[in-house]
Amino acid sequence: MAREILILKRAELALVPNNWMGVQRRHALTDLQRLSGPFDTIYPDQKVSPTQYAAEMGRSKICLSPFGYGEICYRDYEAALHGCLLFKPDMSHVRSQPDIFRPYENYVLVNWHYSDLGEKVRRYAADQGERIRMVRNARRVLREALQPEWFVVRVKELLNLLALRN
Repeated sequence: MAREILILKRAELALVPNNWMGVQRRHALTDLQRLSGPFDTIYPDQKVSPTQYAAEMGRSKICLSPFGYGEICYRDYEAALHGCLLFKPDMSHVRSQPDIFRPYENYVLVNWHYSDLGEKVRRYAADQGERIRMVRNARRVLREALQPEWFVVRVKELLNLLALRN
C-alpha cells in the first residue's frame, strides 16, 4: 500500500480537554497545523470507523501519539503494526513490556512541547531507510512478544520478583 500521508494524528481539537493533558495535545495539534502547508498531513476532526482508521494508519509514514490520561496508548502499538513510525514524547521514565519505547531504535522522541516536531518530520520524511529501520525494530519487538515463550519468561521474572519480596 502506498504511504501518501506523511504524518497522521487523529484528534478533535474541540474535544481536547482543558486540563494538563489538553495543554500537550494542543501544542501537538497547533504544530501539526503549521506543518500542513509543506507536508501532507492528516489530523481529521471527526470520528471514523475502525476500518477507516486502520486504512489511514496504513497509508501514513509517521504517527504522532501525544500523552493522554497516561503515557502509553493503543495508538503506539497500532502504529508499529501498521508500519508507521511512532513520534512520541520522551518515554524514558516508563518501563513497559513489550518495550517499543527505545528512542531512535523503535520510535522518534519529540520534546514535550513539540518545538522540534517540524525538524524531525523533515528528517524522517527524507530518510526512508532510517524510518523503515525503526518501524521494523518496533514490529520485531511486538512479534517476539506474541510468542508463548516470551510470556512465560515475563511471568517467571515477575514471580521471582514477588518471591524475593515476601
